[in-house]
Amino acid sequence: MHRLILSARQGEFVDHIDGNKLNNVRSNLRIATKAGNQRNQSIRSDNTSGFRGVYWCKKSGKWRAQITVNNKRIALGSYDDAASAASAYNEAALRLHGEFAKINYISKRKEDVS
Repeated sequence: MHRLILSARQGEFVDHIDGNKLNNVRSNLRIATKAGNQRNQSIRSDNTSGFRGVYWCKKSGKWRAQITVNNKRIALGSYDDAASAASAYNEAALRLHGEFAKINYISKRKEDVS
């Protein structure tokens, strides 16, 4: 249905901005490249950190952040906590993926709010 709404041609991808495949309102749809469409995917089911682009490195005992651009992984650094690594990923995603960036939601911890 989303392809019909945008009159997408053969080989064009249609991206749901909010990630909800059932929300086919025209304002939620955009033509995308294959790479742009993949950048807007949800977190994988085997993700253990809860954040996109963040993983635990046993060797260093720290959280690592990385992002993939043009099939190349870019290391963004090591961090003491997952939220800091997620923040580094968010900054890189906005800079490198633009409107197709899917950023992490980082909630404030109770001790940070006081």
